[in-house]
Amino acid sequence: MEPRRFNVAVPELFLGLLSLALAAVWVAHMFAGTIHDARHTRDTLTITGSAHKPITSNLVRWSLSVSGVARTPEAAARAMQRDVRAVEGFLRSGGVPAGTIAESDRPQ
Repeated sequence: MEPRRFNVAVPELFLGLLSLALAAVWVAHMFAGTIHDARHTRDTLTITGSAHKPITSNLVRWSLSVSGVARTPEAAARAMQRDVRAVEGFLRSGGVPAGTIAESDRPQ
């Protein structure tokens, strides 16, 4: 016995509409990608200048915060003063002149 063969006829209209639908999806994807990429062209950094000479600076501004935590306000103040002295000693040992270190009462 011979195996059966099924002849399925696919209408040309269906194939045409399917190809148009796929083309529309593809074009929409390309268009969306173009818009997405065009939006990032403004995200550029432009630097103008020349660095023929090394630049040195003698100004540095740091902001440090020291706080004391303890059971009583007096103990917290003592801990804070101890930590302030340790930070100042660290900065002076690093070469920062003592006259350039200033304290501020304002919390940052």
